Amino acid sequence: MSRPGNDFGPLFGEDFGDSVSYGFDQVSDSAAERAPARAPHTYGVFELNRAIENALKRTFSQQIWIRGEIQGLSRSRPNARHRYFELVEKKAGQDQVAAKVPVALLDWNRAAIDQDCAQAPGFVLEDNIEVRIRAKVGYYPPYGKLQLEMMGIDPTFTLGQMAASRERVLRGLAQAGLLERNAQQPFAAAPRRVGLITSLGSAAYNDFVQELQRHPYSFSVKAIDARVSGHDTERTVVRALRAFAQHPPDVVVLIRGGGSRSDLSAFDSEMIARGIATMPVPVITGIGHETDRSVADEVAALSLKTPTACAAELVRRMAAAVETVENAWAEIVEGTHAAQVRCDEALLASARQIAAATRTTLVGQQAHLRSASRHLRQEARHGVTREVRSLGSSSRRLRDVTRSHLAASDSHLQEFRRRLSPERTKHLWRRHRSELEHMKSRLLEPLRHRFELHQKMFDAHEAQVRALDPRRALQRGYSLTYDAQGKLVRNAQDCPPGAQIVTHLADARVVSQVESVEPQPPTKEPS
Repeated sequence: MSRPGNDFGPLFGEDFGDSVSYGFDQVSDSAAERAPARAPHTYGVFELNRAIENALKRTFSQQIWIRGEIQGLSRSRPNARHRYFELVEKKAGQDQVAAKVPVALLDWNRAAIDQDCAQAPGFVLEDNIEVRIRAKVGYYPPYGKLQLEMMGIDPTFTLGQMAASRERVLRGLAQAGLLERNAQQPFAAAPRRVGLITSLGSAAYNDFVQELQRHPYSFSVKAIDARVSGHDTERTVVRALRAFAQHPPDVVVLIRGGGSRSDLSAFDSEMIARGIATMPVPVITGIGHETDRSVADEVAALSLKTPTACAAELVRRMAAAVETVENAWAEIVEGTHAAQVRCDEALLASARQIAAATRTTLVGQQAHLRSASRHLRQEARHGVTREVRSLGSSSRRLRDVTRSHLAASDSHLQEFRRRLSPERTKHLWRRHRSELEHMKSRLLEPLRHRFELHQKMFDAHEAQVRALDPRRALQRGYSLTYDAQGKLVRNAQDCPPGAQIVTHLADARVVSQVESVEPQPPTKEPS
């Protein structure tokens, strides 16, 4: 059997036998006038389809350029010989499909298309991106099916559309005052409670967590699983942002591994950008592109290149907070010591002043006593001279006065000696020192209690983080199984017979090949 004029077998998934040439009957006007009237021609289904094919061939004799959004490409296996998808056109300003056409990417055209894509490094064909492709219009009469055969692609069109969409989103955010809103959210002094948005179990997740675990700080990480590539990125990331907005941690981190430039377009989403901008806490992004910045990077409080860099930034801020606390403690200790030294110096100065005043008083009293003694001697001599006849009575009066003055002077002297005695001075010094020690304990005890409380909190959170470590689950007998591409095996469809799988145990990796897949019998509920 001969093959049809156009090979539509791979294009439509079937290969039919000999083709039959059909056409429209052409009759001249004069012949129609002379011919007797007859019934209208009735087409057979195949005849009509062949007529449509011929009409399409005449109308689209050359290859055409067509633009639209790719959908359904992910349903084709990447290693399949031929891949099939749809180009769709959506209604303006809506997500509703207005029209669509099926497209076939055949194996013998893939080399030319890969060469076109290589002109834009990082460009990858995937769902939900708008493309401009060169194609042949094909129509297969047996099925009455229209389909395009993809012959080439213009990657610069897609990148330009992405750039234009990105600028449009940025302008809208700027007009709404959202570009700098999240950057104005203050960072916590010690960002210990971390909200993580990424694909759980991915390389980005492991890099981030391992970087935090390398340091002695007690971070509390709450992770929400989100698709960070593909068509489901916007929905899952926005859902995670809303969850953290209801119960805010100290900081939210959005990370992913590297990827293509077109893969980055998911983070140009206006919904993701608004979700980040309106978060009540700072958001750090580590989307993994060295040169390109997404809209999410523009609205986040801080944008870093890799997940490891995001973790290092949190460690740096925690280290700065610890250093601030330690410096404050050192300042308190130094200030207390300085206050003690100042009090000791003040006590010593007071003792010196008291000793000097004591010496001055003693010298003054001694001079006064000497003066009084001279005066008394003079009075005595004069009294003897004046009252020699009344010596007895004057002598007794003089002795009484003398004793009185001497007793008073001696009493004053003893009082001064008592007040200025070394024992009293030591007693005053000990009392002031006791008051100083009491003040010191009153200052240090609340700080010591507060430091111990925070230390206990750090220890408790560190224990929680260690308890949630996936490696402990592995040590308890659990295991994780991945396919050859490193994706986690969740159900029977992920490990068909013949596939290679890798099982991670607590202390080893087991590489094996699936021989058969047996369905798990349903578990009966206990009555």
